[in-house]
Formats: sequence, structure tokens, C-alpha cells
Amino acid sequence: MNENNPFTARKQLANLLVVIAISIYIPSGLCAAQLPVLNFGGDFTLINQHGSETHLSDYRGKVVIMSFGFTSCPDICPVTMNQLKYVMNQLGDQSNKLQNILISIDPERDTPSVLKKYLAYFDPSFIGLTGSLDDIKSVAMKYHSSFKKREMSTPDQYIFGHTVSVFLIDQQGQLRGHYKTETELDKLISATKTLVAEGLSKEQIHSPKDIEHGSYIEIEDAWVRYLPPGVENSAAYMTIVNTSDNADRLISISSPIADSTEVHESYIDDGMAVMRPVEAPSIDANGTLAFEPRGLHIMLLEVGEALKIGEQIDLTLSFENAGVVDVRVPVKEDPGIPHSHH
Repeated sequence: MNENNPFTARKQLANLLVVIAISIYIPSGLCAAQLPVLNFGGDFTLINQHGSETHLSDYRGKVVIMSFGFTSCPDICPVTMNQLKYVMNQLGDQSNKLQNILISIDPERDTPSVLKKYLAYFDPSFIGLTGSLDDIKSVAMKYHSSFKKREMSTPDQYIFGHTVSVFLIDQQGQLRGHYKTETELDKLISATKTLVAEGLSKEQIHSPKDIEHGSYIEIEDAWVRYLPPGVENSAAYMTIVNTSDNADRLISISSPIADSTEVHESYIDDGMAVMRPVEAPSIDANGTLAFEPRGLHIMLLEVGEALKIGEQIDLTLSFENAGVVDVRVPVKEDPGIPHSHH
């Protein structure tokens, strides 16, 4: 090998800069090896504050801090929410790598609309989850947590006693720690930064080819379909290019304009146009994954406001290996259909 080759030197410098950047970002005295994977926790399904079914695995590619509480709690729960907002703020421009999730232990009163209003007060990015009491108890048991309803002296009034720990979950959905924010907030911040940095290292340190290009996932020809006012659902299309030598999977997609998103595939079955959901589509090594009309597409469900042609829409794509990729996508009319002009 020619060590004087300028291309080789650039790659070596790129590797060095990435390592230096990551070492600066990781808090001193703590490394990922000190955050072992715990042997409890796991995936679950509940209902979010928008009324949509949500899985913990929807947030693969992000660090998750999960807590249990209830909106009628006058003291501990709001303090915890503010502390978790503080943790998020400590990440600076990496705050989008963290997802805070509150699981309500009071499904009778904490409807999706109540959760939505409550969490918006602390931060609009927070996710609130509810469901049947049995489903919530099942999740609590998975995370070695408990809660108990306690009647108050006033008729029809009650509160809850509950586990106060919050749970730190990594980008692969694995439980890496649990912390009492009242006494271990600094530890939680340090551990969260460590996991975010761990994710950054996986995103940035790949083959020399990957480092040369900056990121091995590239998004091409992305657009969101324009639909007439009053139509609540739209679709996004793009080509995902995987320039690495390893396959990857698209775990989830989210957008602030939609209550939820799903990957679907359109096809013709016995002369009828039908759609079917597609879970975590894969992208081959050095391959592409095309989302296009009448084929694989990203459904944007319950879009809050009418889309305007030329408007830019934010999408967050979470990959199993590449982590989170944020893209801004224009709203367009279907480019494959001719339009008449008067």
C-alpha cells in the first residue's frame, strides 16, 4: 500500500476526526461498556396521544427515556417531565436522537386527548401512551414496575402510588439502565449522552467509502403527494440508496404533519387494486429501495393541515444500522400524470 497516497491520507484523517468528535461528545468517566444490556424490558404495543397504535420498536434508531405516571399527579410527575425536558436540552443539537415517552397508569382519565394537551405543555415532541389497564400492567411488569390506585377522602377522587424510576432504552430497543431522577439526574444525563454518542459512532464509523461520503444512506427523488383540501391522508415517495457493504432495514418513519405513518405496498390482485402493510423493508448492501406510485409507498395518516404545492415536509427515517436520517421533502402533484392548464 502506498502510504503517501493522498486519498489514503484523507481517509485516515476522516477516521481520526470522527473518533475525536465522538470522544469529545461522550461524557468523561462513562463508556458504553458500563451500560450493560439488562435482561428485562422489551417491546410492547399501546395507543399514543393521537389515538394511533404505537410500538416501542417504532422508535428504533433513537434513544428512549420511558416513564410511568398520570396527568392528575400534582407533584412528582410534572417535576419528572420537566427533568426529562432538561435531559433532552442537555443534548443540544443531538436532542432529536432522544424520544421521551410517558406511559399513563390512569387510562380511565388519561384519554389520548388529555395526554396530548398535557404533554404539549412540557414539549410537543414527548409521546404519551395509554391503553387498557391490563395492557399497561403488562408493560409495567416487563419493566419490573408497579402502581397502585389509592382512594382519596373526596368521593370519586383517587391518586396512584407508582414506581418513580425512568428507563433508558438504546437504539436497538434494549434496556440499558433505570434511574431515579430526583437523586440520579446527572447519571441519567451522562448515560443518555453515552448512548447517543454510541449511536453516532455506528452512524459515522463504517468502511472508508462510507466516511468519504459522510453517510452511507442517501435519499433521492423524494416528494410528498399533493391532495385536495379535506383529504386527510397523503403519501411520500423516494429512493433510498445504501452505499455501504452491509444490508440495512427501514424500521420506522415519522413526520410532524401526520398523526402516524405506515409503509404499504399497492398491487393488483385478481383485477382489484389492494394495499398491504410492509414491516421494516430491507435495503440490500450497495442497493436501493424505491418508494413509488402504485408500488411501495409511505402513508402519511391524518395530516393535520391541507398540504400546499411547494411546501417542504420534514420526515424522520429510522434505520436498524444507520440510525436516524432526517430529510426535507417537497409537496408535488403526481409527476407521472399530465395536468391541463387553462
